[in-house]
Amino acid sequence: MSFKESRLELWAGVFFALLSILLYFVIIPWQIRHVPGVALSPRTFPQAITGLLFFLSVALSVSGWAKRNLASQKTYSISGQEVKLTALTLLAVGGYTLLLQATSYIPATILVLAVLIRLYGQRKWWKLAAVALILPVLIYTAFTYLLRFQMP
Repeated sequence: MSFKESRLELWAGVFFALLSILLYFVIIPWQIRHVPGVALSPRTFPQAITGLLFFLSVALSVSGWAKRNLASQKTYSISGQEVKLTALTLLAVGGYTLLLQATSYIPATILVLAVLIRLYGQRKWWKLAAVALILPVLIYTAFTYLLRFQMP
């Protein structure tokens, strides 16, 4: 499959703008508790990032629309292998979401990170194990003790 630069920018921008609207008005209120009377609600950072995503998505769509008649556009293509990796990554992320319901952050992240690292080509088990074991523990420690956020 191949796509012209302007068309890709336009539709990627529309997709991410719609996703940001869904995040802001549906998913964040559904998944993140509102705490009244605090300076920074747990929703503050997700909503700020989602607002930035919306702004950048609109800018990307406008850029694509402005380039629509240019002759010097790049053409992008995607192979079957790349489509397969994308689908498997989305499946792994969905599995990770379900796994977080059944177990805590560290074991779920170790498992899914190892699967993703292997999927994307790391064949040396010691490198895969080092990253998959150390990174989740470092992230958990940073969020729990430095930022004082409660991790699942």
